[in-house]
Amino acid sequence: MRIYFSSDQTPVLLDSLQAMNALYQRLEAFLSSGEQHIRLEADRWGSPDPYDEFLGGLEMQKGEGALMVSMMPSRWLHIMGAVHNLKRYVSHFHFDEDNIHHHPENVSPDGYIQPGSLSLIIEVCSGWIEDLRLAQH
Repeated sequence: MRIYFSSDQTPVLLDSLQAMNALYQRLEAFLSSGEQHIRLEADRWGSPDPYDEFLGGLEMQKGEGALMVSMMPSRWLHIMGAVHNLKRYVSHFHFDEDNIHHHPENVSPDGYIQPGSLSLIIEVCSGWIEDLRLAQH
């Protein structure tokens, strides 16, 4: 998982199809567990171009009410809300095909996401991730 960020653009969480679906399974397992908090570190090697920086990771916390997606001072994404709202959000981490993206905030039943919540694009692009890994070696 890589999280690209610029203050003037919507952040993008990107990974390969296989890795994104594995991330989805981890988040689903967390939501079904008795744990209240999960912290998943992101890859930060290479260049974040065309964005300004990579974020450190994704932190999810079970709470109450509508979701709030925010940036932590530590430069991590933080997602907090009621489990049923987190489940709806996490469903956007599941993909059936490559080279596609989801906008989890575009599903907006009452009480799902708080006003002022940060938008996030969740995207799979296996070829791009493979190219990045090859360039690293």
